[in-house]
Amino acid sequence: MGHKKIINGKAYNTDTSTLVHEVSAREDTIYDGLYQTKHGAFFLYWYDENREIGGIKPFSDDEAQRWLEKHDVAAEIIERFFGTFPEAGASESRITLRLPGNLYNRISDSARAANLSLNTYLMRLLERSEKPKVG
Repeated sequence: MGHKKIINGKAYNTDTSTLVHEVSAREDTIYDGLYQTKHGAFFLYWYDENREIGGIKPFSDDEAQRWLEKHDVAAEIIERFFGTFPEAGASESRITLRLPGNLYNRISDSARAANLSLNTYLMRLLERSEKPKVG
């Protein structure tokens, strides 16, 4: 049986969300599970060893990423949700881009059709839109 909570007018439901990673037997809880909703929002579902005390806490993208890094989650899992990271010392910058679901789906479909990661596809679109201006 899943767990669902409404917070600030938004539903967070473990049954309809993707489990990103789970950690058992921490000091203050017996279970933490990081989930992502079908619309891309992250949340933490946690409970104690008796499942008597628990809850759902929404996470920003940055909080979710830090949580994954804190728990030494494999780089492949983190990059699946947050894209490829630059090599340490690289002069790249990182941004978070929020898109309406229908636009995200169209761009994702186009990236798959081009056999490119979403990150690479978006970078190429941006590079083409920023052609040097002559004159």
